[in-house]
Amino acid sequence: MSITRWILDTRPLWREGIFEHEAEPYLSLLRPEERHAILRFYHVKDRAMSLGSWLCKYHAISRSANQPWPSIVISKDPRTHKPCYIPNPDQEGQAVQFNVSHQAGRVAMVSSPGNTFQLGIDIVCVHERDEYRLIDTMGEGFREWVNMHAEVFSEKELEDITCHLPELHRSDGTILSNAELGDATRCCTRHVMLTIKRSDDGEELVVNSNGIIEAKIRRFYAFWALKEAYVKMTGDALLADWLKEVEFRNVRAPRPSRNIEGEKWGEVVKDVQIYLRGELVKNVQMELQAFEENYMIATAVSRFEDNSLEVDKERNERMEHKDELMSLLPPFEMLDLERDVMSQAGGRPQETIRAK
Repeated sequence: MSITRWILDTRPLWREGIFEHEAEPYLSLLRPEERHAILRFYHVKDRAMSLGSWLCKYHAISRSANQPWPSIVISKDPRTHKPCYIPNPDQEGQAVQFNVSHQAGRVAMVSSPGNTFQLGIDIVCVHERDEYRLIDTMGEGFREWVNMHAEVFSEKELEDITCHLPELHRSDGTILSNAELGDATRCCTRHVMLTIKRSDDGEELVVNSNGIIEAKIRRFYAFWALKEAYVKMTGDALLADWLKEVEFRNVRAPRPSRNIEGEKWGEVVKDVQIYLRGELVKNVQMELQAFEENYMIATAVSRFEDNSLEVDKERNERMEHKDELMSLLPPFEMLDLERDVMSQAGGRPQETIRAK
């Protein structure tokens, strides 16, 4: 039962003012209620991401269940109430589990044939919104901005996000450790000059707090993506009444792509720790992937046999398949709408998808 992960760039696909005309060949592949849901969005960028999401879902189902597009009906899993594909009794093929996220023109998707895995995914884009403008107007700066999201994070997470920074990567290529940063990690105000002593040679550096706040904002979005992917995996999303009971520790924002020779993919972080009601969760694997300069994609996977909302201490102690789950997460593939999706929808032979 293989897992597939895709990313689709919708930004260059359809233009302002003529979206419906240019997108008609793609919209015509969907059901009327799905087209209506897409066209309800006012902004073209939102319509494009919604359309891209629907096309990715159909593509995953058609490819995994070997079903023609007109016969596909997306329903809901009775266990999680999440969208999925369940074949009718008179249809051949298998069920398909999937989860989709979109942000700033990109659509990210994870899917798997069968009913083995629960899946969740979330893509975030750092600095899509002007966080600095808002932070600079707040009396407590970054702390006050973080506390705006207190309904999502636990008290420990809020303190971790606000006052901790594992390391600081500077523009000159040097890295300052958490120990070297010391009390500077608690700084929540921009435009402050801070003195930091290097541990190797004792050199004192004067550092602008702007870099610290920027790193903290990126780490905030790492926390956000992880939490969103986890709750999307369970089917509860951010409305879950247990949202603050699941905590993420040892969180480090993956380093972005350096864009050397067109490389878009940055660092992958796989050692995040998950705690549910104070107990370490071992039956869920999470990964945080950096993409280009500002995107991060969090993926969550567990087996349906393992209840991700309950921690069985005895089972946790003997569970060793988290490493197996990690090995099941393949690299992301860049999806080409014309070559990969439309060729399949039109019944033409599918070409090989570009691998990461």
